[in-house]
Amino acid sequence: MPFKHTSIKKVNHGNLLHTLVREKEIEGETEEVEIEVVIDFTYESAERGSRERKTGLQLEPDWPENIEINFVKDENENMIAITEKETNVIIEKCFEHIRDLKTQSKIDFYDSRND
Repeated sequence: MPFKHTSIKKVNHGNLLHTLVREKEIEGETEEVEIEVVIDFTYESAERGSRERKTGLQLEPDWPENIEINFVKDENENMIAITEKETNVIIEKCFEHIRDLKTQSKIDFYDSRND
């Protein structure tokens, strides 16, 4: 029987401040309104599926990194419903945030080794 290893995904929970821009009709005219929101999200890192030890045969699929939005709240802690378009923008902002954190972590690690 081949050796099988299943790794545990790295899951991180985070919050991100974001500004939603929405159109609102005010006195018969459409204006853009900015809404400051807090995005609560869960990030799962990419994971390589398990492989057979000797042959490298793939036993489980590879999984891409993923972000799930748990909720979005305004400054008064009210839940905000978001559109599909807003969801896509927010997910991209969350990925940017994660990439920035990873980059900063590498810089901090490098700096600490050179102290």
